Amino acid sequence: MKKIIISLTAAGLMTLSSAGITNFALAQAGLPAGVLTAAGEPVEITISADESVSAAELGVENPGILPSNPFYFFKELGRTIQRVFTFNPTSRVTLELDIANTKLAELKKVEEVSGDDHEAILDAVENYQAAQARLKARLEALRETSKNPEVDKLLSKLAERTIQHEKVFDELITRFDDSQEIKDIAEDAKGNIEEGIAAAADKEDPSNLVAKFEQALLEGEGGELKHIRSLEIIDRIQRKSSEDVREAFEKLRHGLGEQLEKDLNDVLDKDGVEGVGEAIEGLPGDYVRRSVILQEIREQADRRVSEAIRKISSSYEALIKGEEDLTQRAKEQMDRAAKVIEEAKKLLAERKDTTGVAASLLKEAEAHLREAGSALTNGKAGEAFGQARSAEVLARNAIRLLGEKNTTDTGELEKIFAEFDLRIKKYEMLLIDRKMTQENNPKAYALLDQAKQHLQYARDAFAKKDLAGANLHIGHVKGFLQDLARMIEGALRPAVEQKTIEPRTSDACEKILSEMRRLKELVISNLLSEKDYQIKSEALNKAYQECLGVKTPVMAPTPKPAPTIDPIIMPLEIEPIKPTSTTEPSIREFKIEADDAGFYPSSVLTVPRGAKVRITFIIRRENVYPAGLEVRSSKFKTGGLAPGQIGTVEFLADESFEFGSWWPASNVFKAGGKVVVQ
Repeated sequence: MKKIIISLTAAGLMTLSSAGITNFALAQAGLPAGVLTAAGEPVEITISADESVSAAELGVENPGILPSNPFYFFKELGRTIQRVFTFNPTSRVTLELDIANTKLAELKKVEEVSGDDHEAILDAVENYQAAQARLKARLEALRETSKNPEVDKLLSKLAERTIQHEKVFDELITRFDDSQEIKDIAEDAKGNIEEGIAAAADKEDPSNLVAKFEQALLEGEGGELKHIRSLEIIDRIQRKSSEDVREAFEKLRHGLGEQLEKDLNDVLDKDGVEGVGEAIEGLPGDYVRRSVILQEIREQADRRVSEAIRKISSSYEALIKGEEDLTQRAKEQMDRAAKVIEEAKKLLAERKDTTGVAASLLKEAEAHLREAGSALTNGKAGEAFGQARSAEVLARNAIRLLGEKNTTDTGELEKIFAEFDLRIKKYEMLLIDRKMTQENNPKAYALLDQAKQHLQYARDAFAKKDLAGANLHIGHVKGFLQDLARMIEGALRPAVEQKTIEPRTSDACEKILSEMRRLKELVISNLLSEKDYQIKSEALNKAYQECLGVKTPVMAPTPKPAPTIDPIIMPLEIEPIKPTSTTEPSIREFKIEADDAGFYPSSVLTVPRGAKVRITFIIRRENVYPAGLEVRSSKFKTGGLAPGQIGTVEFLADESFEFGSWWPASNVFKAGGKVVVQ
């Protein structure tokens, strides 16, 4: 990975050794061990070139005369003349947006040629802020909405520029971490950008505005984990937005979070934990906010991703504890957590929480917030921040669970249909813009067709008052579009050298399966005792899992099942239910029971590639914690299910993957399984 290397002062990090964070731990996380050097010594921080916004991306290859030039006033005079002779309100806003964009390119050039001159950089930032203030005023004065095609085009451009400008100031803050003055003015500039979006929001339907941001985030440059920054940007925009806009962005936030989880899995497959650490290391931005986002992803991810984030997060804990203004950070985090808790409470009052899981999470979040207040009162700012961060994560998980519940509000369903219509159109435009045709990208168009088809299935179910069916197909549409988004982003990234992965020996796996079948026949014929059968089948199961590449820590030990259940964990022992749907004849159905110890009758399913798969998870009433279980994977999540409840998921079998069960209230992993696609 090509990197831009910059030197920062590790101010305030002297206390880290006493905090028990070691150079070795940070090295294991893939981040610079140098952060543990004595205060005042420089450390190397790297920003990935993929994540750095270039002048070309801003559309300004050469910004011309810079603010530090004595003749710069001529340039400003020319802009004043342009303003005087621009009469159309929409054109005035567009002009101010272009001027602000050019001034940002000027700032980048000043930073490049006068990086040691802090006064020149401060002047350039102030120059940009003046342009941003004019842009905000023009947006507030604009009376037309996006129903005007020119305004719609303007708002799309504004979304794209907002993301780019936020990223540029993230880079500036990272590069000048040793200058509090530059950091403060850059933070103010980001706040002005976010206020500009708030001013533009009433010119656009929230769903349309969010769709524009989604498109800009997908098309934007960046590495494989660029959506960590996307989530940081969305969080900042939400701070200044109205309630309707915040709610619309929350949906995008959840979707990108799920997409990020899949991206993390991909990087883990390719480069391991060190590769993930290196990719995150190259992301500029607010590492305090990032620690909350990573913790949130960890809470809902599968075990492998969760464990990787745990290892990487030690570095962020170190940096947070080294913050000189940690007390202020703790107060800000407590305020943010309190706002998210209030949003969760409001949503809980509006929607049914039949399992009680969301209410339990919310109660726990409030307890953490109280603990944060007590810690801060006692002068323990670090503990206060940690408690407040946990409070926000728990509250956001409650919102996520409530958002995943099937809606019975017909008005809400109609709104969701309209949102997906809009998103599908945006994705069609993206495919065309990127010259991704049916011929050179058949899989992309297959996903788009699946999304359209299931959206129609949802509408058909809604017309028949089958709200559960409508919700089910909405979930499929969401999944297909997420997969399509990842495919588009993959096509936008430059080709990278892939590591060679040795193919698995399918013949060896088949021999193990044959032996498992033979054992089954012997025990049925009473030619093998139950005891010998159990011993041999456990050994074969372990060999089969290793053959499939299932790591032992992921697979929970399976206890001896009840006499009525077939004890062998054998993928062929689950007979698919015969298809019942006339509209989707190729679907493969399975029923799996689950408790705190495992999945029954098998934790391994084998399905043909390309099949549509439906799994019904039945949570047993015995040997299950009262809060129930949630089954998660990179393909699906059931949401919290109480003992005795049933959850159904569907997905397209295009790759093998692992799934697991978790206690939803405390995020404790219980058991693992695997879907094997052949």
